[in-house]
Amino acid sequence: MRNCASNLFINHTHMDQHSVIEKFKVIKKKQFYTITPMVLVVILLVVLLENPKFALFGLSRTVLYVVAFGGIFLGLIFSLKNWRCPACNGYLRKNVNPKFCPKCGIKLQEN
Repeated sequence: MRNCASNLFINHTHMDQHSVIEKFKVIKKKQFYTITPMVLVVILLVVLLENPKFALFGLSRTVLYVVAFGGIFLGLIFSLKNWRCPACNGYLRKNVNPKFCPKCGIKLQEN
């Protein structure tokens, strides 16, 4: 039976450092494109809560709430799947700009 360290070593040998850094750039870009609309949706929710007469494109408040909460839910699911180390698939946690994977320690960025 292999231990965790040998499994991580195998993953790292199959994926060179440059490849990990390049794949992490793509992951980070996808994360940015997911978070930006989610922030706008949160702003929409705040506006809805603060302004009872607010309307957007003639949609009812109920529809706007469903769309907003659905968007946040889908964004969170995507983030949980996307925000992972390209080498070991470990979750990168709440760190916005990780330099190293907290699970396997591989370098994710050049700087």
